[in-house]
Amino acid sequence: MTRELIGFGESVEWEMGKTHRRSEGGNVIGQKDDEGKLEWDLVPMKEMEEVVRVLMHGEAKYGKDNWQGVKDARRRYLNAAFRHLVAAMKGETKDKDSELDPLAHAVCSILFAMHFGKEKRSNDDNEIVEAI
Repeated sequence: MTRELIGFGESVEWEMGKTHRRSEGGNVIGQKDDEGKLEWDLVPMKEMEEVVRVLMHGEAKYGKDNWQGVKDARRRYLNAAFRHLVAAMKGETKDKDSELDPLAHAVCSILFAMHFGKEKRSNDDNEIVEAI
């Protein structure tokens, strides 16, 4: 545990995931236990905005949540992710259709593939299949 004096008779103590503010008398006057909770500030939000733009482009082109009805979805989205990664490796900075970053398209495709892997659904007549 580390302790830092912050002035006016107060100090802050912290350890992994926990912060306590104590008064001069040692009473806890503020506490937030974050241990084990998701740390969303680790996600690069500027880049995530580009991913959301790709999702919005897909919604405008195909309809809201259309991706969830694609047949053989996991395989097809993994292939799409690789196509976008290869485009980025070749130096492309804008997708020909959306004019958005091909890496953002790859992230969307990977998220979709993760969804179908976790759910173990192929979307072929709602058949449950083994995840790859």
